[in-house]
Amino acid sequence: MGEEERQLLSLVMRGDRAAPSESWIAWVRSGAENLGLEVHVVVQVERDAARGEELAAALGGHVVQFASSDHAIHEAKVRSIYRRSLITIGDRLHGLIVAASEGSVPIGWVETSTGKIAAHFNAVGLEYVGAREGWSSSSEPLTREWVRGRERELRTRIDDARKRLISTESALAVDAVALKQNEGSRR
Repeated sequence: MGEEERQLLSLVMRGDRAAPSESWIAWVRSGAENLGLEVHVVVQVERDAARGEELAAALGGHVVQFASSDHAIHEAKVRSIYRRSLITIGDRLHGLIVAASEGSVPIGWVETSTGKIAAHFNAVGLEYVGAREGWSSSSEPLTREWVRGRERELRTRIDDARKRLISTESALAVDAVALKQNEGSRR
């Protein structure tokens, strides 16, 4: 899906930390306006529901509530939102990973983050994701040019990771065959 088809800015935020500052809210609002995106707040787990409502109200956006006890149904709904999202900002690591796997540019620039996002995304070469984790991001405008660069970087890193997984899977299959043959020769 190309950038022209991605019309959302998604947020995935924890409800068990301090609320984002007014300057952070203004930064997100400005980013959505600059990029011409509609804000959707994804509630990853039920305990984040109140924060989701607060953020949606503050940003004039929509909330995607955790409305099903069936996790597969909720995941499908969330993935469809991320497939339509140009960027996803948040402090929920797994939400950012799922968003990235659906092609949404993940951004972990949240004031209350603790470094967990940077540690994980740095491991796959996506250092920008957590570069401003724990800081105020209000001085870093979100522009089309910046997002396009991150989209290319994200596609490259995901393609590389998939190739490594396929290579590892092949190596494990070869090892499994060799192990079976070795076990068979011992009998």
